[in-house]
Amino acid sequence: MAVPVDKESHPQGPHATGTQFKPVTRTNRWVELMNKVRRQCLDQWFGMQVAHYGGKYSIERMLALEEYSRETSLARVICMSIAPALVVVVVVLCQEIVPLQRPAEGWENNYGFWIRVGFAGFAVGYAGASQVGFWLDVPPLTSRQILACSTCSGASFVAVGMAAGEIWVFPIPFCMLTISTLWFVLFVGFLRVVMGARAFRHLRSQKEQLRRLKKIGSLQGFMCVGYPAYQVLFTRANQTRYELPVLLLLQVLRLVMKIFFATAAAHKEDMIPAQVVFTVDFFDALYLATFMQSFSTTSLIVVLVIDFVQTGVELLELHQRTQRILARCREATAVTSAIAVGNDTLLQAIRSLCSSGDVFKKQSRTGLRLHSCIAYNYSATVNTLLDDVRKLLSVVESSTVQQRPSVMASIGGQQVKAGWRTQNRAGVVPQPFDVSVPNGPQREDLPDETIATHRKSVKAAASSFGILEEALEVLFTSECLVLTEYVELIIPMLHGAFIWVMIQLPSAQYHTEMAGVTQQNVHTIVSRIFLYASLEFASFIALAIISRRNCGINVLYQLAFVLETQMPFVVSTLMVWILTTLTYRVVHFGADFSFQFQWIT
Repeated sequence: MAVPVDKESHPQGPHATGTQFKPVTRTNRWVELMNKVRRQCLDQWFGMQVAHYGGKYSIERMLALEEYSRETSLARVICMSIAPALVVVVVVLCQEIVPLQRPAEGWENNYGFWIRVGFAGFAVGYAGASQVGFWLDVPPLTSRQILACSTCSGASFVAVGMAAGEIWVFPIPFCMLTISTLWFVLFVGFLRVVMGARAFRHLRSQKEQLRRLKKIGSLQGFMCVGYPAYQVLFTRANQTRYELPVLLLLQVLRLVMKIFFATAAAHKEDMIPAQVVFTVDFFDALYLATFMQSFSTTSLIVVLVIDFVQTGVELLELHQRTQRILARCREATAVTSAIAVGNDTLLQAIRSLCSSGDVFKKQSRTGLRLHSCIAYNYSATVNTLLDDVRKLLSVVESSTVQQRPSVMASIGGQQVKAGWRTQNRAGVVPQPFDVSVPNGPQREDLPDETIATHRKSVKAAASSFGILEEALEVLFTSECLVLTEYVELIIPMLHGAFIWVMIQLPSAQYHTEMAGVTQQNVHTIVSRIFLYASLEFASFIALAIISRRNCGINVLYQLAFVLETQMPFVVSTLMVWILTTLTYRVVHFGADFSFQFQWIT
């Protein structure tokens, strides 16, 4: 009797081998599905990140950075890297060594408090006067004009505060906010006096720039109030089961505010990294360092793990984007091994690409910006190269140099351009290339080697079509990551040092962030903060290794380049945020978010 054969379990015929591996195929499908889901999740995540939304360096900024990296000494780079932190330390120490008096003694006897008010007013005035020209596209104020505005601003803060203390009550409820409502009108008057009638009329005519500046100012005002209010929420949730969920809200707040700030500064794209990092990342790092003084061990571990995972994903993504970009730039410029020594960095390779007219003409120019919104002090050689690139752009596409879409369209927007990863990883949409050999009467006569060579050359052209844009995006991403790691490193270190010094000063009793800090436990508290800073330092080193190995770029030079070329903005911004934050932590400033104001009778 013949036994029936199960064809599925005992396959026969020429396809038997393929059928045997069917379970492996199903496994592969599951793996592919999981990889697809993972990629989609990463696409959405990176699409919301400012560092990856598709921002690009301008050609001018790239050339300035390339020359800075070649010509600047290491000693100067180190000095520029530590200069902002030193300025902050000096100003804060000069302020804190002045003792505070008891609030009950009245406004007349609290000279230590009024010195702090004057410091804060001077910093706010300096930030406004030094940045008004940049944001409104008007000639910048001179050093004397900035000094005059800053001095008048500090004096007006003190005068308005004393008047409010005499007429109303002392401490003044939410002193800085109360003074600022009148100070803004006074500051506009100061600008009118120091600028003159003609220049002030020109400033007022910048309607669109004023509208954009108003948006940025509103966001900054929200930061000044929102984060202190969040600290009150965390204080109430501290050491409870709600501590960790409330702490995780800080990450959500950080992400949302980064998107809003990047959108508000979209018209000055080269400014986005510094604007976002020295505002949003500063507040996030400062308040996270503050919370580390008191949250539980579980919360500390979760925070460190989240930070480690986020940093790891960012660095892995940067590595994947840059591991072959330098070689591709060399291929695009047809660099041979004989002259490759002169193009051993990504910056030098991009410069060579811009210097070669024939190669530059073959590049995608969608979204390229020639000039930067920031002024640089570069050589005549760079200026000549910029003129050459300008001529190439005008010849190749005289009227088709497209403007970049808005950042909101790229970050969480609803338009097609939803993120840099949706556009072939670099935001570049290559034109289709036909790799086939054109039909002709002699096509059959062509040898196979000729056809293969033709297809290879066409594919190489397609691969290098968007390399310039991709390289400029890599520089933008690198700057965002470098500045973020820098802020997340120096802010915890400065805060830890501040706690260590403040516990020795008599004014510590009036600082709310010093509650619970004693001579006995200060070492443990500061050790926690420095542990976080050490992890950020390790992240900075990892970033430096990846950038050096894949792109030949020294991130320390890129950091110093940003700080030196934007020093007034960086210093003024840091000073305003630090001094403003301290006003919410000194009881004399009346920052009572319970709104009980028990000292008012």
